[in-house]
Amino acid sequence: MPTHRGDVWEIDPGAPAEAQVLAYLNGLHAFVRKGDDIYSGTTKLRTQTEGGALVITLAGNSTARLMDADDGQALVFADGAKAALRAHQDAGEKR
Repeated sequence: MPTHRGDVWEIDPGAPAEAQVLAYLNGLHAFVRKGDDIYSGTTKLRTQTEGGALVITLAGNSTARLMDADDGQALVFADGAKAALRAHQDAGEKR
């Protein structure tokens, strides 16, 4: 776990279904970013900076790139599936 608070990101619900499924299967549907460190739950994922993007190594040596997009940040998977990210939003109190 990060020793200090990081930013919590999640896949935008409007992202294409394929990208949402890939993010979920790889634990990136919601994650903590602290600098160049990415945490999926309590697991620190391996990352490296490459060409202005943060490359995240996934299971099976697949990758996802965390990149700037026109409307913010996005995850781009090795197969080209792209998912916009947004800051985590609390569901709020349910009544």
